[in-house]
Amino acid sequence: MPHFVYYLSDPLTQAVRWVGATANPSQRFWEHKIAARYGGTNKELNEWFASLLPDGPVMSIACALETRTEAERVETHMIGIYRRTGQLLNKATGPGNTGVASTSSKKARQSAWWTTSRRLASSIALSKVWTDERRAKASAQWTVERRAAHAAAIRKIRVSKYWKSR
Repeated sequence: MPHFVYYLSDPLTQAVRWVGATANPSQRFWEHKIAARYGGTNKELNEWFASLLPDGPVMSIACALETRTEAERVETHMIGIYRRTGQLLNKATGPGNTGVASTSSKKARQSAWWTTSRRLASSIALSKVWTDERRAKASAQWTVERRAAHAAAIRKIRVSKYWKSR
């Protein structure tokens, strides 16, 4: 799977303000946009990005590489180059700039997948779906009799010996 090194630039001044690496550029742009709207870890980046909404900055792909390690190496090099301009908003100089260590362990990949912006986006989506009115209506539907019937139905479901031993 290819990995891309990208940069975000100001559409008016064309100044590069952010350098990053990702396997999915469109999803990463969306994550930046969500963080700008609802808050994220890099306050300066979010404020700059939010000032350019609804369109946001220009995302350009610098290069596509075969492995994540190569992409992170190029990303770090590009951060070093653009940092000299004084306009770069990247806080860290290491790969990823997310605070998540670059490692190939399964646990680290899983924790890196569930980033702050994804957590924030999902909580915002859920809060829009479950309004107070809807919560009250759903709660009212679960009467004592319905709860008892549901519990009895659940008990009747056959469970294999494998799951009972767990």
